[in-house]
Amino acid sequence: MQKGNTKKIDSRILRSKRDLANALEELLQEKNLDDISIQEITERAMVSKNTFYNNFLDKNELVMFIFERYAESIFAQAEPILRQKGDKQQRFIRCLEIVVHFFYIQPERFQKMIQNDHSKTMFWNINNFVQNVVSYIFENYRELVGNDLPEKVVALYYSGAISNLIYFAFLEGPKLEEKDTVRYMAKLFTVLN
Repeated sequence: MQKGNTKKIDSRILRSKRDLANALEELLQEKNLDDISIQEITERAMVSKNTFYNNFLDKNELVMFIFERYAESIFAQAEPILRQKGDKQQRFIRCLEIVVHFFYIQPERFQKMIQNDHSKTMFWNINNFVQNVVSYIFENYRELVGNDLPEKVVALYYSGAISNLIYFAFLEGPKLEEKDTVRYMAKLFTVLN
């Protein structure tokens, strides 16, 4: 009996987190994170403030949760590529394509979120998200970045470059085509190595 109740609670918690995340994503397309109240988020998600605070400390933690969901999606797509055999550089570029495509698949959503990012909270979260993804990918591509460099340094370096390029691409609308963004990243990566 107790086990069944735990499962029910877990699904409710997951549903509440999902609803809160979806509500904040919608609101971020309308205004800056600093201008969004917890009340607005909970009303949009149709949950109580207590539910919010039972799941998250503040809005920033909710934003981090949103980007963790994004990362899980990227990892799921990258995992089969990372397990393949063959040219590692081509597989690395394919992983870059997945990351870039993630932002380009719904350009209006990210454009609005970035344009409303007056406090640069979204930039910080995009950078953190890309850093996690890049670290995950680089674990499998050690020889492409050189064995004498600490993995964390390499991940920070490339995630900053990738984040800035994506942020720039969406700041005033995705002016760079998706294929060009990947091509520039791949070219820069090869030039720098």
